[in-house]
Amino acid sequence: MGHALLVYKFIEANTNSRATGPMNAMAEQIQAIEAEGWALANFAVGEGKALSGERVALICLFRRS
Repeated sequence: MGHALLVYKFIEANTNSRATGPMNAMAEQIQAIEAEGWALANFAVGEGKALSGERVALICLFRRS
């Protein structure tokens, strides 16, 4: 029997945290995981600055569907 939970961190680099709009790259990655039989159950968002610029991270909890 495999795992029932998957926790995954998505990072979108070089974003303007004050701008609104679609996060297409993250949406595509979430859809790819859901296509493998996982369902997004919950998520949290974090923002930070690193040497490479502003970064947004999504921590996603998936459950087997």
